[in-house]
Amino acid sequence: MRIRHVPKIIEREEENCYLLINRRNGQKLVLNESSFFVWKLCDGSTVEEIVKTVVEQFEIDKETAGEQIKNIIESLYQKGFVEKEE
Repeated sequence: MRIRHVPKIIEREEENCYLLINRRNGQKLVLNESSFFVWKLCDGSTVEEIVKTVVEQFEIDKETAGEQIKNIIESLYQKGFVEKEE
């Protein structure tokens, strides 16, 4: 399954966080640095590819990273910021 940003998302760097604004539905979401890093990887990559990149970048174990990334992606999906492609 590939994860991709939905169109018309505004990204804004704020003090100590990042703000995403969905211009289609008005939804706003505040992300910390690691969640924003995952967001940036939602460019058509698979969940497995995203996990691999995060593990390499932050030197954390795959199991912990996988669980956290799945939670981040699910939150982004539920709030309308990403779409899942089979």
